[in-house]
Formats: sequence, C-alpha cells, structure tokens
Amino acid sequence: MLELNEFKGMNYYLYKPENFDENKKYPLIVFMHGAGEREKVEDTLNHGPARSIREGMKIDAVILFPHCHGDNLWMNYYERVDELINIYRHKGYVDIDRVSLTGLSMGGYGSFDVCMMHPDYYSCLMPLCGGGKPFAKEYLKDVKVKIIHGDSDTIVNVRESIEMYEALKSVNCDCELVIMSGYGHDVWLDTYRNIENINWLINNVRKKH
Repeated sequence: MLELNEFKGMNYYLYKPENFDENKKYPLIVFMHGAGEREKVEDTLNHGPARSIREGMKIDAVILFPHCHGDNLWMNYYERVDELINIYRHKGYVDIDRVSLTGLSMGGYGSFDVCMMHPDYYSCLMPLCGGGKPFAKEYLKDVKVKIIHGDSDTIVNVRESIEMYEALKSVNCDCELVIMSGYGHDVWLDTYRNIENINWLINNVRKKH
C-alpha cells in the first residue's frame, strides 16, 4: 500500500505492508533516491525497496520514500527529511528501535549526512555507491553500518566508500564494507533484490545510549 504525501513542500511516499495492522509494531526503513530520480515524484519508486516490492518481494516494514525535486540536492532537504523521520519514529505502529536508513548514489551521500544529524534515531545505515565525510566519523561510531559499492563504478569512485569505511573503523564503529566485483554504478539493482540486505535493514536493533 503506497500513499503519496507532502511535508513542508517535500513530497514523499509512505509504504505500508500487506495486511497492515495499526496495532502491530513495524520496522521503519527510510530510502533516499539518486540524482536520476529527481524530475518526477513517481521516479522515487524506480529503484530501491520499491522496485523490489514491485518485482514481488514481501517486505514486512513501513518505508518512507522522500523525494528531492528538480535540480535540488539532498542537502536542501536534510532538515525536512530529519523532521519527517522523527514524526514517523513516534507513530504507534513503528518500532522506534528498528529504524534504518539507506540510499543510493546521491542518496548514499545523503543517507550518511542525515544519519549524522541524529545518529541516536537509527539501528543501522546502508549507503550504496556514494560517499561521506570521513572527518565527521565520530557521529556514526555507535551506528551499525554496511557500505556497498561496485569496484568498476565510473560515476562515484569506490575509494569514497573505502575512505568512509576506514574512518569509521578507526573509531570502532561496527562497520562492514562490501565491494561487489565487476559491478558499476548500478550496484543497487542486485543489492535491493537480495532479501538478506532487506532483512539486515529490518532486523538490526538500535543501540541504547
């Protein structure tokens, strides 16, 4: 079940699983799309978990798909995305200890940055084919992180992910780096089709501070 909504001028889709029960607690996944999906709001659903669902995957989670419109960059939406996530974290049907963040390409960068705003919100972070800010590593040291990149990516060099991984490991972050051999920038296609990655987002539990 997909609903198109709007928050402070930012469109977003909300996905609720089949047989959604208001009285149950569901994990919340937040997905940030890439630069190629900015033109039309429906393009938000071209890749990531939405594509997997369209292809038949059953995901027993609530999913937020915020949309970065036009020539904008995610940095112009960070505060709104952060506020929106906080609103949904406190919905009665969301398990506040299982809120995960993922994104690809421009959204991979964005997911690192949004997670740094309130790292205590998240159980885990899975950025794909993007990069981050190694100097800000301390912000993410208590979040479980899985970084995924193709070794043949000609759009965003895999070094960006390697540098983030090395920075996070230096502060003892529970961080994993997956370099997919032979994959280019579209590493997201097989990543989100792999139910193990979706289950990783769903099953991790937030560290108590």
